[in-house]
Amino acid sequence: MSRLAFASILLVALASTSAIAQPVSVTCEVYELWASHDKGGMDSGIPKQLGNRLNNDLKFTQYKLLSSKKDVKLDKKKAEAVKLAKGSAKLELVEIVDKNQIRLNVDFAAATKGAKANPTLAAADWIAVVAKQSSAATADAHVLGLSCK
Repeated sequence: MSRLAFASILLVALASTSAIAQPVSVTCEVYELWASHDKGGMDSGIPKQLGNRLNNDLKFTQYKLLSSKKDVKLDKKKAEAVKLAKGSAKLELVEIVDKNQIRLNVDFAAATKGAKANPTLAAADWIAVVAKQSSAATADAHVLGLSCK
C-alpha cells in the first residue's frame, strides 16, 4: 500500500472517530411569561424577536415577564429540569435536523395546568408553549418562550 493511500485511510478513520466522540448539545434561552387580555402591552425585559412571535401567534394583549434563564444547556436525549417562578419545565433535545433545526420535547408544568409539546424550531428562532388556565376564550395563560442555538 502506498503512503498516500495509507494516509488517506488514516485521515478518514480519525475524522470518523472525532465526529462520533463529540456530544450533541444546544444552548437555549427560556422566558417564563404570564399572558392576559389586559391593556398592559409587552414587558420591556422580553426580547423583541420573542415579542414579535407572541404578537403574531397568540391573541393576548399583555405579557408580563416572570423569569428568564439565558444559558440552559441541553444535551441530546437528556431531560434538563428548569425551575420557573410558577412551576417548572423539563426540556430535552431530541435531535438536530438538517444542521439548522432543533427538535425538542417540552414538558411545562405550569401554575395550574400543564402543557406538553414537541416543537421543531430553526436555530435562533423563537417558539411559545402555552398553558391556558381554563378553556374560556378570555382565560389568562402561562407561556414559555424558547430559543435555542
